[in-house]
Amino acid sequence: SNLRGQMALAQLARESVTVLDQHELANMIVNTIGESYDVGSVSILLFDKSKSVYRVASAFGLLPAVWRKIELNAFDPLVQLLRTRRTYIDSDQVKKLFSWQEANHLTHILEELHATCVVPLLFNDELIGSINFQRKEAAKSLTPQEMRLFLEFAGSMAQVFRNAMLMEELKRSNQELMGFQSDLLRSTQRSAIEHL
Repeated sequence: SNLRGQMALAQLARESVTVLDQHELANMIVNTIGESYDVGSVSILLFDKSKSVYRVASAFGLLPAVWRKIELNAFDPLVQLLRTRRTYIDSDQVKKLFSWQEANHLTHILEELHATCVVPLLFNDELIGSINFQRKEAAKSLTPQEMRLFLEFAGSMAQVFRNAMLMEELKRSNQELMGFQSDLLRSTQRSAIEHL
């Protein structure tokens, strides 16, 4: 299963460079990981620029009614931790590394995400989002080798997500420009008709 999962992630990393839609990419990732690894659930959290929050874009093993409600603001402690630590955060680490108040708060956020492990999607210094896993068995952790693989995979996916975000911004800008051009044309036509 581990080798099969590694091969599936490697193939997805190669194929994903041509995907320019964030939601399609998120769906591909959660389905590949969900089907290739022994996880209870996996989700992708992405920054939604229009609302300035991180939202779950897709999930495997969770009902849409559950994951569509999940939002974290940019100042959420988990988001800040992902941004500053620049590595994965595991529920076991949280209990060991933080005071009981901080650990309790972070554990609550992880529970909201239905995650026991969160891997950041970092592009340079920008936190694009995260890949969130919940193990099927609470006692079974991902191996250090699997974690390295997921960190490398997340690094390459962050760049692909960044490209998809830029493409979506470009499409929105083009639509706005076309709207302005259309308004200008109508205004010019009205003005010309009035002068006749």
